[in-house]
Amino acid sequence: GGASGGEEAACFGCGARLGGDAEGLGASAEEMQGQGLAFKCPGCLKSFCFSCDTFIHDSLHTCPGCEERRSLHQPIAREPVPAPA
Repeated sequence: GGASGGEEAACFGCGARLGGDAEGLGASAEEMQGQGLAFKCPGCLKSFCFSCDTFIHDSLHTCPGCEERRSLHQPIAREPVPAPA
């Protein structure tokens, strides 16, 4: 998977098609929202549209891609862990 070779990327949050990278641009919020720009999380490398990125930063305060990765990689405790002595 990925958005290489002309393949269009989709927002991990809402599935919207993403058109470009917003990093380093001086566009206003309204301009960015209309351009389908992608914001990539440096932790999980998932891409998000402007609206989802704003919602994540303003409301969730944690990346859903990073949370998914954490939950998938946590070991399932099958035996009780002994208490430290």
